[in-house]
Amino acid sequence: MANGKQTANTAQKIHLDIAAQLLNAHLPSCYNHIMETVIENRNASGQFTPGNSGNPGGRPKDGHRVADLARSYTTEAIETLVELMRHGRDDRVRGTAAQALLDRGWGKARQEIVQDISGPQESYLDVLKRVSEKIAARKED
Repeated sequence: MANGKQTANTAQKIHLDIAAQLLNAHLPSCYNHIMETVIENRNASGQFTPGNSGNPGGRPKDGHRVADLARSYTTEAIETLVELMRHGRDDRVRGTAAQALLDRGWGKARQEIVQDISGPQESYLDVLKRVSEKIAARKED
């Protein structure tokens, strides 16, 4: 029985080593230390041992690189939006592209809250006082 368990543990370790090699081949080098920690913190069945995490250091600090990469496509993205706005086959596509251009160029428009009140208008403070009085009356009942 012990020999069977050792074989299973060895097979699991080999499986984890292969998985680590595959992941490391496809992940940026900033993730290498995380993968090493993940492999070390697993038991023979591949589950994390108590008190260990799969991401102990948190998310890598590469957000600036992603933002810089996205910004590098700004000109092409704007040109694409202009092309869609001018030559899109569907009115919805043209409208969405035009709206996106306006939002990026001038900022999103403010949204007003419109209140439809029939009868005498009350301030928010008056309404809150009235609601508070109703709640107090229910508590007394």
